[in-house]
Amino acid sequence: MGHCCSYKVVYDADSMIENLRSLAILTTVVEEGSYRAAGEKLGLSASVVSHHMTNLEKRLDCPIFLRVARQLRLTPKGEILHKAAREMVDVIGIGLKAISLDEIDTGGVLRMAVPQVLMQGGVLRAMEGFLISHPHINLQLEQCHPELDPLLDGYSLVFSRKIPNTKALEWKRLTDIEFGFFAAPDLAVKLGDCIRQHGIERIPFIRAPGYDAEEWLAALTLAIGPEAAKYSFRLECDDLSVAHRITCSGGGVAALPVLLANADTNTGRLVRVFEEIQIPARVYYAIYPQNGTQETMASRFLEHLLMEQVLEVAVL
Repeated sequence: MGHCCSYKVVYDADSMIENLRSLAILTTVVEEGSYRAAGEKLGLSASVVSHHMTNLEKRLDCPIFLRVARQLRLTPKGEILHKAAREMVDVIGIGLKAISLDEIDTGGVLRMAVPQVLMQGGVLRAMEGFLISHPHINLQLEQCHPELDPLLDGYSLVFSRKIPNTKALEWKRLTDIEFGFFAAPDLAVKLGDCIRQHGIERIPFIRAPGYDAEEWLAALTLAIGPEAAKYSFRLECDDLSVAHRITCSGGGVAALPVLLANADTNTGRLVRVFEEIQIPARVYYAIYPQNGTQETMASRFLEHLLMEQVLEVAVL
């Protein structure tokens, strides 16, 4: 039988503080890859770091790490614990930063570059609440290409699929943006007969922003084989909101962000189709300067998006 964690929550203050300290050290060990490197980052000796991890394993009554070829690897239970610890550290960091930011009467213009996928996915919805809670900050929002160079001058916050290669900028990886195929209910019913009678070339695909033709073809080929090469687009649209409305009206099948289409699937306006076709998720990064007023304003806006659950920071 597998070893199961039998740890029980202890409300003793000293024990709780020790647990929090050990979990914070755990996240650093995973990030740095060794007790020695984690100790150097935290200003602790490797033996002290090892002592914290050993005691944590004893309190949990299950192993956290395995040594494989002189490398530390998380056990399955360790991965669960690390995910929770990472989320805990992020939440505490957000709270501490929120307090420090509230003590600064920061004002100015926060100029942001946001791809349409994220803009339609909830960034726009979050702006009203942010403006109300931060009366000294004005927003300047510009729609950008998802491959926008994050080093582009003039922006305080950029959402891009590219990672900056300079230490002058801070970045956080956001949780992946999931895509799926969607169609209006009437069209969804007809798709099966369409494929059986005419093949995939008769399916009215709409190419919306987010995926180019080659990526679509690759996803379809994985699902149905070389037959996918026969498909063509009935409509190519460079505006996601327009493609979304056309899909809802029954004009075709489109690959849309799940977070954009969820409200329509809940109300019956859209149906998810071709679920067997796995479309690769999109990864985005929030990029902003490391110091000064611009960092403060960008951090406040990111904090607001996280609190409103519009976006999430990925646990790496």
